[in-house]
Amino acid sequence: MEALKEWFMAITGVLILSVVGEGILPSGTVKKYVNILFGLLLTITICSPFINKADFDFDINELQQTATIQVKNMEKKESETVLRLYKANIAKKMNTDLKCINENCDYEFMLEVESQKMEKFGEVRGVIITVRTTEENLCIDDKIEEVISSKYGIDRKNIAVKYISV
Repeated sequence: MEALKEWFMAITGVLILSVVGEGILPSGTVKKYVNILFGLLLTITICSPFINKADFDFDINELQQTATIQVKNMEKKESETVLRLYKANIAKKMNTDLKCINENCDYEFMLEVESQKMEKFGEVRGVIITVRTTEENLCIDDKIEEVISSKYGIDRKNIAVKYISV
């Protein structure tokens, strides 16, 4: 009778864990995989008395640890993808803004974005702007810094402009 009680407690624990996990995660690709993992974990928990009778060498704790590691890896990859897309979107907007200054130049951006502190997440801390131009001795640093500083709230000392002649 004690084994049956432990079995029901394990099933209840997995169900509670899956509900909490589903509530915490944002919707997206990771959530689908986490739901699959929790479903698999629930199936294994339900079948565990039968698996134990079959005399398999199977460690449910190891499976849970593996699943947890995989979920953390997926969350990290999703976060990196979001930051990469965010930076690309900001660079595209900055490019549009700087084309108003000199449309004959090509601009490349290397952004430093806050990703650790949640209260400032996504804040642009600094930018290196590479200006590709055919014009000799072009110097529009002040204009570039003014536009980027005013539109994106970046301190002018955190804006670097480099020129490359093509």
